[in-house]
Amino acid sequence: MDAWEATEARAEALLASHLSPAGRAEWQTTGRLTIEKRGVVWGILLRELAKATPFLAPVAIPGWRAPAFVVAATLLVTLMPVWLPRVAIACTRRRQWVITPHGSPVLRARGRTVRFCVAFREWLPGPDRVLAWKHLVEHSEAHLLAVANVRG
Repeated sequence: MDAWEATEARAEALLASHLSPAGRAEWQTTGRLTIEKRGVVWGILLRELAKATPFLAPVAIPGWRAPAFVVAATLLVTLMPVWLPRVAIACTRRRQWVITPHGSPVLRARGRTVRFCVAFREWLPGPDRVLAWKHLVEHSEAHLLAVANVRG
């Protein structure tokens, strides 16, 4: 067994030790891992909503209400393509992440498939990549959604 095969074998054993029996069976049969997350991602939702609040501040000034609403509505419609995907994902109560050793995680939510443009800087064996994505999705999903760019 050469160094490459030994590295892959160690990575495979490490991944298997972090998977449930169902996860282990899925990994061995399909070569991927599916993680289901439930509930609203409040960190993303609150961060994105906080970005809109400065535009609503002039509404509190008497005489500025009508122009402020027009400006706020214009900005909201203009910036909607930028922040709407993250807000929609954050509000989805059931999200299914599919993790493979080749590429970044894929999110399935509300009948849509969302791919993210995020990758590791250094080379990792496939099972190590899957384990890293698994821990990121399970323990820091809000961080992943905040730093990853939606590809489509």
